[in-house]
Amino acid sequence: MKRCAIYARYSTDKQDVQSIETQLMMCRREVMRQGWQEVLCFTDAAESAATMHRPGMKALLAAVAAGVVDIVYADAMDQLSRSQADIATLFDRLRFRGILLATRKEGIVTPLHIGMIGTINAEQLSATSDKTRDALVRRHTMGKYPGGSAYGYEKRIEHDGNGERIRAYRRSCPPRPRYWSASLNTMQPAYPPSPSRGVSMPRAYLRRAAAKRANIRSARPRHGRRTR
Repeated sequence: MKRCAIYARYSTDKQDVQSIETQLMMCRREVMRQGWQEVLCFTDAAESAATMHRPGMKALLAAVAAGVVDIVYADAMDQLSRSQADIATLFDRLRFRGILLATRKEGIVTPLHIGMIGTINAEQLSATSDKTRDALVRRHTMGKYPGGSAYGYEKRIEHDGNGERIRAYRRSCPPRPRYWSASLNTMQPAYPPSPSRGVSMPRAYLRRAAAKRANIRSARPRHGRRTR
């Protein structure tokens, strides 16, 4: 049975930490399907793929040098490296030692993958760098701090599975029914939101309201005559 080392990574502290767990779950499922044996697992949290100087990657390279693995497996090539030179060097180092490089997305990595996908990943890295630099310049011109978290602080992303309530809806609707009408069309609001309370109206309601006002104007009596 071939010995397999799994590698997982995500880029910045703005991403969900569960990303690594998801990658490992999917990779382990594929490793079991292939009949390989997972012997080592390496991860890098909030580490860019622009460089190979990552704790998890260094540990992976040490395991490769020690000859304790037969396969290096990751979710995709861009998880290993986005640098065209680094991914080519990694591939050559593994091939020299007879170690197979494979990913869940690309399958068994070949020199063709290194040439084509490595170039695409490098272009994406360059585009991301340009966009990041432009965003930092914009924040600086707006008088905002362009850096990340201060020393001693870290970002924490929490998800509870619930959407954030628009409290103005609760104030603008009667208690009963609160949100939805009891008609067959359950997606039709029972009472339209009030723009005076900071809740924007849907376009469909605005069109119906405009048509209703037009009908009222056309039904008004003319020349001062009154109708019953």
